[in-house]
Amino acid sequence: MSLKQALIDWDGKSTQDINQIFQTYKNAPDFNQTLIDLFETETVQAGATWLLKTSLEASAQLSGKQIAQLYGSISGLASWQSNLHVLQSLPYLLIDESHIKFVEAFIRYKLMDNNKFVRAWAYNGFYLLAKQHPQYQTEAERFFEQAMLDEPASIKARIRNILKTGF
Repeated sequence: MSLKQALIDWDGKSTQDINQIFQTYKNAPDFNQTLIDLFETETVQAGATWLLKTSLEASAQLSGKQIAQLYGSISGLASWQSNLHVLQSLPYLLIDESHIKFVEAFIRYKLMDNNKFVRAWAYNGFYLLAKQHPQYQTEAERFFEQAMLDEPASIKARIRNILKTGF
């Protein structure tokens, strides 16, 4: 069975099943490339983004070309889960000058998302953007100050964790 078919067959909920898919395919040639290619297929995006995030957390490295393709795909992510997984993957990805405006626009848009998890991780994404590109630091600090006044407790907790690490 192909990785794509395994993701099609996955119910979208079972963490045991998605972990089994990861264990089955993680050593396949071009695993990460296949996942990035699957970002274009809406029916498997949530699973593909979760698997890529898990792969990055397990120390996988993406090439500059793969990172560029990933960034080129993010505007087409349909579900809140897919957006969340990509935002959670940002700590493992370089935001170089050629992608900065595109990634910045994605993060800014997700700061206004209805889903609190997505918003919390968008704040983390803006922090990472500011860490890699200090011209955003002052603006990030202002975002965090405002969020500590306006956002729900779950987002404030994420921001407190960010602020503990500093710029």
